[in-house]
This record gives sequence, C-alpha cells and structure tokens, in this order.
Amino acid sequence: MSAPYGRPLGTDGSVGGSTCGSQVLPAGPPVAERTLVLRCDIGDGTGRGAPVSSLVVVAPPTASSGRALDLGGAVLADVPLSDGVGIVPFPERAATVETLAADGTVLERTRPLTSADLGD
Repeated sequence: MSAPYGRPLGTDGSVGGSTCGSQVLPAGPPVAERTLVLRCDIGDGTGRGAPVSSLVVVAPPTASSGRALDLGGAVLADVPLSDGVGIVPFPERAATVETLAADGTVLERTRPLTSADLGD
C-alpha cells in the first residue's frame, strides 16, 4: 500500500504533494472495507516554512466519526468523517485512531501507516 496526498498551498492554485506512507499490509478484508490512517507532511512550497502535518483517515462509509488517541488512550482530537473520510491537523503523540458508528460504537482502532522500503 502506498498513499499519495496533495493539498492546496495558497490562493494562487499551487499544490503540494507527498507520499504519506508505504507499507505491506497483511491479508484481510478488501481495501474498501479497511480503515487506513496516515500522517501526511507537506512543505509550504518555498522550502522555508515548516511542513504542515495532517491526519488523514479513510474508513468505510459506515464510520461517521473518529478520534485520535495517545498511547494511554486519551483523546487528542476528534476527526469528523464524510463518507468515511476526514482530514485534521495531526495531533502530536497520536498513536491510534478509533472510528465510530453513528451510535458511538467503536468500529475499529487503527495505527497510522508507516513508511517502508517497498523496493520500487
């Protein structure tokens, strides 16, 4: 799995991009039924500013919200989802993301995708 990400850098139409993670995932449900959590760092396009870090959650559409948790399980940030997708500023110390059904039931707890050398 490799996850490219892009975002607008300003009002002039410029766009920045990055690969947020690449990892070999174990066999399991089809990708459309999995939850993927990514940390995406994109520079400001000038090479002078600090990168902007985003938390990107891609989940099945049954997930209506998410929350970023630290290692102890404390909630660091809420992640609103639309059709299972949400992007918020990356909360430092985020270790996992829980996705939730509309009734508050936890659907899945997922760690962010890491980067691995896939030999490509």
